[in-house]
Formats: sequence, structure tokens, C-alpha cells
Amino acid sequence: LYNQVNNELRLDIKSPESDRWNPDRQWQVRILKDESDIAFTIPGGDLYISSGLLKKLRFEADLYYILAVEAIIVQDQHLLEGLIEYYTITPLLELGQTDMDIENRFTDIHQVIAEMSYDAEAIQEIQYEAEALICRSSLYDPSVYASFSKELMPTSQWLTNRRLSLISSAQEPCGDLKTNGSYSEQVLEKLD
Repeated sequence: LYNQVNNELRLDIKSPESDRWNPDRQWQVRILKDESDIAFTIPGGDLYISSGLLKKLRFEADLYYILAVEAIIVQDQHLLEGLIEYYTITPLLELGQTDMDIENRFTDIHQVIAEMSYDAEAIQEIQYEAEALICRSSLYDPSVYASFSKELMPTSQWLTNRRLSLISSAQEPCGDLKTNGSYSEQVLEKLD
């Protein structure tokens, strides 16, 4: 599914062939054995998702929505802008500290990315583009995740950081598929 999201997003017929994404690239998804519900993408596009979040999802449409949001965050450079801001401001703040520990100056980049949040305007843009991407690249109903996110909201680090509660459903439904019946078999049974 992550390949499906990214290949649609990176479809490029205008650039010279030597300057395009490799259409055969296999986008990597890594599962973190962690009961918290987190998902994040690192620079370059690899996705990390916790087993805890995967267990809370009901359908492939839920997972596809997360994949689309994370792909948009990387594609539209929200992640890059957040990292630049974090790593520019952090050293400036630390200059005034007299007991600065040089060895521990920067937090692990995975932790920074997993905890990164975005402002309301960026979230609206990400939400809109993710739903449009879902419509272009699949038969899934993008509104499926909006209803499920309300149940998950109080405890989900992923949803809280991305503040997706600000938007309920930005677009008209374009697909009606929630599941092909294989989420439990293909994902959940393999987690244990």
C-alpha cells in the first residue's frame, strides 16, 4: 500500500528521465514493536509505524489514510521545514546555557520526527492533499478514517501531533472501499 501511495505521488512525466524518482523503488515500512500509537516518516521516505497503532486500526482504509498523510508530509517538505526549524532553534536556545552537555546536544532524530507537530494551516493543507491522493490512487473512502480518529483521539500520539481533530472530512467521498477483508490476515496476525 505504501508503494501505491508514493508511486502516485511521485508520478513525474515532465522531468528528464535522468532526474526522476525510480518507479521501481520499493518504499520501506518498518514496524516498531511498541504499544504506543505512533507513525512517522524519515527524510528519504521510509515509514515507521508502531505495532500499537496497527492493532488499533480496523481496515486497510485506515492504514492507507496514515500512509497518505505521511507521504504528503515528506513530499510537500513539511518534515524538512520542521527539522530545519528544530535544528536551527535548538542550538540558539542552548547557547545561553552554561551547563550545556555537548554529547547530548541533539535529541535522536527519530524522536524529534515522531513528536513533531504542525500548525493548523499546514494540517489543513496536508489533510486536503492526503484525501485527494487517496482518491487518485485507490478506491478507499477517505472519510472512513475521520470517524475512527474520533475514537482514537484521546490516546493517540500520532493524531495529537498531527492535530487531525481540527478537520473532520475535507472532501466529498470518492471511493467506498473500507476493506478487502485481508487487514486482519495480512497485518494483525503477523504482529504477534
